Amino acid sequence: MASGINESGTVHVSVSVTRTLNNNIKTAKSVSSNDYFQSLLTSSNDKQGIKKLSNKVSNLALNASKGDIEIQPKKVEVLVWHKGSGKDVGHTAVRIDNKVYGYYPSDTNGNGFYDESELWSSKGNLHIDNLVDFNKKYSGDTLEVFSLEGSKEKRKELEKYFNGLEKKPGNYNLLVNQCTTTAMRGLRKADYFDILYATAPEALSKKLKLLNKLDLSGVEKVTTIKAENLK
Repeated sequence: MASGINESGTVHVSVSVTRTLNNNIKTAKSVSSNDYFQSLLTSSNDKQGIKKLSNKVSNLALNASKGDIEIQPKKVEVLVWHKGSGKDVGHTAVRIDNKVYGYYPSDTNGNGFYDESELWSSKGNLHIDNLVDFNKKYSGDTLEVFSLEGSKEKRKELEKYFNGLEKKPGNYNLLVNQCTTTAMRGLRKADYFDILYATAPEALSKKLKLLNKLDLSGVEKVTTIKAENLK
């Protein structure tokens, strides 16, 4: 993820810069910043450069205290179950920090699974699980985890989309309104992807892997894990 400042003035830093900032903050807790920069000034020939660096670090600390810099960026991940990995038709969900959002049909007749009629037409249900519940609920399932790069604004827009979907879930339909299509609508609405679209878990997995391989979009990392190991 590239470092930069967006139109609203919010500072976004790369993973490497974040790690450096974390280390600097830990150091700053035990060393007076004035003493630190004074020692640099007395030992460096480039006093003007050190003063500029001091001002930049002060501004970073100020922005961090206001929440404009995320010292530990929240995670946004696409989770894909393949056929036979715990979901008979495959499944797609989206993880935002400590919550996992997955769209399902309704078990209208209460028999404990989804009949063909329910897959083709039933009230949609957005399941929202925290990580502890998710780990237990889907234990044993194999997941592909696609870690996405993106700004705080994108993540907030994605959360807003799922909050709206929870209130108005619509009707589940295996062809046009199911787990993968609802996830893709949210990711596109939040501007994680502009042209990417998929209507099935298998197809989405292939496209995300290709984007990661070609380094053409914000797919930062691809891993395969057991659901109970999602952290």
